[in-house]
Amino acid sequence: MCIRDRINEIQRILIEANLSEAVTLPSVVVVGAQSTGKSSVLESLIGKDILPRGSGIVTRCPIVLQLFNDQNEWAEFGHSIGNRITDFSSIRAEIERETERLAGGNKKITDKPIVLKIHSPNVVDLSLIDLPGIIKIPTGEQPPDIEAQIRALILKFIRQENAIILALTAANTDLANSDALKLAREVDPEGIRTIGVITKLDLMDEGTHALEVLQGSIYPLKLGYVGVVCRSAKDIASNKSMQEAVDSERAFFDSHRVYRKYSDRLGVQYLQRLMNLTLIKHVKRNIPSIRASLMELMQSKEIELSQYGDAPVDLGSDQTAKGLYVLALINKFCAALNEMITGRYVRGGYGELTGGARIAYILNDIFKKTIVALDPFDILTDEAIRTAIRNASGISHALFLPEGAFENLIRQQIVRLLEPSLEASHLVFEELRRMVLTVKVPDLARYDVLSQRIAQVVDVVLQRCLIPTDQMIKSLIEIELGFVNTDHPDFVGATASLLAMTAEDEANASDRESVARARPIRQADGFKTDQEETKDKNTAAQLKKTKTAQPELLKEEDQKGNSIWSYIWGSSKKADELEVKLNSRVQKDKKLEQELENNELSMSRLHLFSTETYPKQFDLAFIQRNAEARVATRLQAPPKMIKVEGNPRQRERLEMELVKKLLVSYFDVVKKNINDSVPKTIITMLVNNARTMCERELVLSLYKGDALDELLSENAYICLLYTSDAADDLLCVDLGGRRIIKKK
Repeated sequence: MCIRDRINEIQRILIEANLSEAVTLPSVVVVGAQSTGKSSVLESLIGKDILPRGSGIVTRCPIVLQLFNDQNEWAEFGHSIGNRITDFSSIRAEIERETERLAGGNKKITDKPIVLKIHSPNVVDLSLIDLPGIIKIPTGEQPPDIEAQIRALILKFIRQENAIILALTAANTDLANSDALKLAREVDPEGIRTIGVITKLDLMDEGTHALEVLQGSIYPLKLGYVGVVCRSAKDIASNKSMQEAVDSERAFFDSHRVYRKYSDRLGVQYLQRLMNLTLIKHVKRNIPSIRASLMELMQSKEIELSQYGDAPVDLGSDQTAKGLYVLALINKFCAALNEMITGRYVRGGYGELTGGARIAYILNDIFKKTIVALDPFDILTDEAIRTAIRNASGISHALFLPEGAFENLIRQQIVRLLEPSLEASHLVFEELRRMVLTVKVPDLARYDVLSQRIAQVVDVVLQRCLIPTDQMIKSLIEIELGFVNTDHPDFVGATASLLAMTAEDEANASDRESVARARPIRQADGFKTDQEETKDKNTAAQLKKTKTAQPELLKEEDQKGNSIWSYIWGSSKKADELEVKLNSRVQKDKKLEQELENNELSMSRLHLFSTETYPKQFDLAFIQRNAEARVATRLQAPPKMIKVEGNPRQRERLEMELVKKLLVSYFDVVKKNINDSVPKTIITMLVNNARTMCERELVLSLYKGDALDELLSENAYICLLYTSDAADDLLCVDLGGRRIIKKK
């Protein structure tokens, strides 16, 4: 067996095992500009007129031509293995249909190949890849970037070291403008694996020739150039046969005054021999890399095969045995799923978190950190707090902070915890679904239908567990909303907050007093002299003696003025001012009474409802004055929406600070409760319940006698891995006297 037969045997084995793309075997890649005669050259090499023709881009996907020298003549497409074609005239139509299916319409291209095997006594053993022709300007329905797409497709194939580049250039064009040689030079700058083909030598102007090009004087290649003359459009239209075309080509070179000296190295037949010898040398040179690729492929497939468990069990028609086997597979799946959740699943990688560790990450690192980071003042402003306090006070200010304001505000914050809590349960739900799809049970992997049914049943179980989990989480939030426990031991409370604020006020007052003492007293700057301050103190002492309604606590706080207690009992300075105003009002009333007595007016005649005893002139004047006053003091209607305006008073500022402290303290208590109860709810009601229900629901849904045969239908690819003799065949193939893989 020659080396090319061995390569074809390896290729046959890989094709049968659907592994032809896994190992890149040496092949010849045909590259050329559009209308350089690529199709004509390939058809001359094949000996059959089978490739599509027409204007524009005809070849829109790679066509892999695997040529086998055989006494029988037939062809077979890779997408219809087993369907041997003996009528070669139908191949062209099938290529066009498959191209349309792979590439679609609008003259688009694709890198998905069409594989065509041709057995014929007129071919040499070769593997050719025909690629779309290079174009410069898109025409018709072609995409605007068609040139870049074709260039990228060609480079993808010729960049492989095992590829021999067949670069076609028309003889009637300048070699310096050859697109095929330009692309070949990018990946093969030394020209080690490039064969130049000069086409259309018969179409050159009379008296001219391409001998310098063929000899490599202009652009040298290690593998040289070959000139060919293929069928013209007129020859194709007249149905000129391939044999007649070969005879015409030979006659042209033998009769040409320049080419006849080199006719033995020109023509399609010489090109066939050159490609065959070059391919054999290329294969021998790449035997070590081919062997390494095949060994790596076999090892990867052996590892993959081991993941599917032992060889398939022949259960025959015994329904009882099939039922027991299905139960065993269900048990293995549930055990593997539980191991993945609890952390005992050792088949996963070590580069990332898997299984239950991902659930723990969701609850501890994502959910808890999100809850802790919630700040009540992210959405709560001072105006909102001030408005809530006024709304809770109603028609009169409360003596103390209204509890309704605090409860309304804290409930608004508690509601914010519902959304992240529900999101946490749904993230865990999705993680469990992900586990179901990633858990690997070797014996189960070969049964596609059973695997799909198990995934469907477990998904339904998870959804059934998710509903009560979400309901329980909502109940936890409703519990926190239903009762605001201000007696919670971790809650600071109003008393502690007031004491803390008082301590802060005292500290601030002490700091202000220290600054004031350190500052020099200057009367020119508006400061009082010592005599004035002493006088003010004596006046304040006189006023304090008249107060009998204030408690002793107020007397201790008089000197503070802005104390935290002043907004409860009232400011002492304001009380002093009020008393002075009342004394002034009393003096005015006494003066008015004396004037009335002097005018001999009785106090009873001044009663507003006794106008009948008034003199008529006095009554009319009195009524007129009151009418004018009513017009001048008429009130405006309140706006539809009333908002708090202006700067808050001292009392409001103190109330706002107190509410803020209470909100932060109680919200921390609620967040702590939620961070503890929600993860417990998710683990108990979603994760643990799903683990408990899975096996029971799987048995009830899948253990049915009429469905066992369908459930145990095996994957065709895995059956091929078990039944294929590809590995044994590879062990028996020698390359150049060396076995590809040595038997152990």
